[in-house]
Amino acid sequence: MKRFNDGHSNAPFKRPKMGPDDIELRVLIPSKVAGSIIGKGGFNISRLRTDYNATVTVPDCPGPERILTIISSNDNALKVLGEVMNNLEDGGSRFKRGGGTGGGQGNNENPGETDVDVRMLVHQSQAGCIIGKGGLKVKELREKTGSRIKIYTSCCPMSTDRVVQITGKPNTCSDCVREVLDLLKTAPVKGAEDPYDPNNYDEYYSDEYGGYGNPAGGGGGGGMRGGNMNRGPPGPGRFQGGGGGPMNNRGM
Repeated sequence: MKRFNDGHSNAPFKRPKMGPDDIELRVLIPSKVAGSIIGKGGFNISRLRTDYNATVTVPDCPGPERILTIISSNDNALKVLGEVMNNLEDGGSRFKRGGGTGGGQGNNENPGETDVDVRMLVHQSQAGCIIGKGGLKVKELREKTGSRIKIYTSCCPMSTDRVVQITGKPNTCSDCVREVLDLLKTAPVKGAEDPYDPNNYDEYYSDEYGGYGNPAGGGGGGGMRGGNMNRGPPGPGRFQGGGGGPMNNRGM
């Protein structure tokens, strides 16, 4: 399988070659955990590529967030993600249940148990298949996997990507990601594709699209200012839920 962008390149986006059984999993991560994923001299990322016959990239970016891209079979992609979750503990993408830090929500059950925060990137045209009519599908996913799920209604800056935030114990998050990947297979991308480039990060807009805007790893610092909502692309799905109606909240 062809490798592209070794994790340190600023090369422009190129759609990688994929095998017939491969899937592409893109996850928004805090920049400060990229080093632990790549490893000294690229050791960790090279091992993941070899062990799981996967394309794994974390392109460099000067801002607070990057994109981890995994291309492999469904099972191997989830195994790579499972290993990467272990590297997120010190990066603001984990939080203590009941503590309420990081990007997720606290839970008073089992205080001190560590949860993880996974932020998948999906095309705006595919968000509806995850939400379902009247929010029924996302409710079903929450009940089935035990994860907490939020689909942000605003696209990432200058892109057609929306963030699907999944929080919970690592095994429940992995189960939920698997379910979401299965749903995405039933809903091919419609319309133009403009994948999110973290170099377009917007500090004041990050809490609107689910970005990493502060050291705790949660949303951005300032919310919407000065028309920043226009930084995302126009088109269906940006301010709408799965049923097509306007939404006043920021996510499901």
